Amino acid sequence: MRSVFYLTTVPALSRHPKKWAPAITAVVALIFAAQLLPAQTSPQPSGYLRLQSFLYDADGIQPRQQRFSYAVSGSLALSWDKFRLPLSFIFSDRHQPYRQAFNRFGIAPEWAWGKAQLGYGNLQFSPFTLAGVTFLGGGFDINPGKLRLGAMAGRLNRAVREDSLATGRQQTPSFARMGYAVKLGVGNPKNFFDLVFFKAKDDENSLSGYNGLRLQPKENMALGAISRFLFAEKWALELDAAASAYTRDLRAEETSVDELDFLKSFFPARLSTTLLTAGQAAFGYQTRDLGLKLQYRRVEPGYQTMGAYFFQTDVENLTLNTRFNAWQRKLRFLGSLGLQRDNLLDQRYATSHRLIGSLRISAQPSQKYGVDFAWFNYGIQQQRPPGAVSDTLLFSQVNRSFLLSNRLTFLKTATLQNFVLTANFQQVSFEQGSAFDPRSTLIFSGNLNYFLSWLASGWGLSANLNLLRSEQEALAASSWAGLTLGLNKNFPKTGISTGCSASLTRGFEAEEKRADTWMFTAFGSAKLAKRHSLFVNLSYLKNDSPALFNGLPGFSEFRGNAGVNLILSGKKT
Repeated sequence: MRSVFYLTTVPALSRHPKKWAPAITAVVALIFAAQLLPAQTSPQPSGYLRLQSFLYDADGIQPRQQRFSYAVSGSLALSWDKFRLPLSFIFSDRHQPYRQAFNRFGIAPEWAWGKAQLGYGNLQFSPFTLAGVTFLGGGFDINPGKLRLGAMAGRLNRAVREDSLATGRQQTPSFARMGYAVKLGVGNPKNFFDLVFFKAKDDENSLSGYNGLRLQPKENMALGAISRFLFAEKWALELDAAASAYTRDLRAEETSVDELDFLKSFFPARLSTTLLTAGQAAFGYQTRDLGLKLQYRRVEPGYQTMGAYFFQTDVENLTLNTRFNAWQRKLRFLGSLGLQRDNLLDQRYATSHRLIGSLRISAQPSQKYGVDFAWFNYGIQQQRPPGAVSDTLLFSQVNRSFLLSNRLTFLKTATLQNFVLTANFQQVSFEQGSAFDPRSTLIFSGNLNYFLSWLASGWGLSANLNLLRSEQEALAASSWAGLTLGLNKNFPKTGISTGCSASLTRGFEAEEKRADTWMFTAFGSAKLAKRHSLFVNLSYLKNDSPALFNGLPGFSEFRGNAGVNLILSGKKT
């Protein structure tokens, strides 16, 4: 069994009756966990505590972080004979009223047939309803026997007011958002069918004096079904489907939607409400050295749920994925080929069709040499509805990329040497109109890494050469070339490790030098009393540019980080 624990401040939930739901769900979650605690065996503690501080200074640009900050983090694990309960936390002065919570706490015990959640955490019931969004509250996901039950309730966002005095680091203001979800199903982890219901709503009263044009209170309700079926231990069928009703402005006038009228008192439809669907299905065959999967996915344009962070929408694709191992697994092959289109609801003037494919091959013929190859091809071509679009507005695009990486390793009694040479080529071709008027972008990058270690003395030497070049028609070519050298030394008897590096990257435009970027780093660590340790990391960056290059002026930055790690190890009594 496992659990996780984070530390932060908790708002009182008793101010509004509806906010008791997270607490009630959390109590239920703790009851499940408490039933598994051993009654007599004393726990054995173990864990760590980390204290660290951060320094920052910038000249020539707006600061990209606080000048000084600190963080305290740690973990404490209580272990019984057949039960383990690790708790962890993080606390920092980065917790501000103008941002979502940084300091967090939570406990998430896990056991053979379920898990519970209290405090900050996340649960995933289905990919299109509740799919891992972080909440502050309580929940559980259990599978006793053939019954599958899950529930969560909590705050998805805290209220964040606009910081009118912030310069460059402010966050978009938001309302406090509360939500809950319920899952009911039958089966086991290999074969199951679940129904999931999710609902969340912004609290308009959590902010006062907000800009109604910039921020609107929202509401969401989603219903989904998810299933997995395994046949003969090798064949698998996966089905996921969901419908989401999303209101983008709770202040909009109410209206009538046939599919939602029976829920009018529970979820009133408004002029800003959309009802959209998403789903995917897959059928595949899997063994240790061979895999085949045919997958279909469809997500309507604008599909959204407050239980997930992001979806690629207005997309429908059918892909065939394959993998196999050969030559005693010294050769590995991964491939994918499929078709994709958009404009699912015919809301655009034209429909784009894409050919999507990829190939990855990895070979390790000997302990000294290995090679990786990758190829990706993604093409788009628009199809015109009759009489709807002029030829000059239609386009086609092809994106191809190739990657080749070679590895060499030489291990001797006194030394270890590694060489890694990587080359990558990418081409984006674009055609517009009935006439052949191609516009293309070419990007080439190369990287050579070398590492040498003297095993007996603890000395190490590293070097890196890198090159990047970008060419686009009608524009001047841009390129960057860089060199990095590093040196490190370990002292095994004293537990001290040190190292430093220096790098120079030179930028060119139209074959003329435009900027030099210097980077210097140093690090060190030392053990204390066998288990504990001190550490420090320093870096200085200097960008010399007489004029704006890639949108940046000349500037410099300093970053420092120092701290201590304290280790706790339990002993049986």
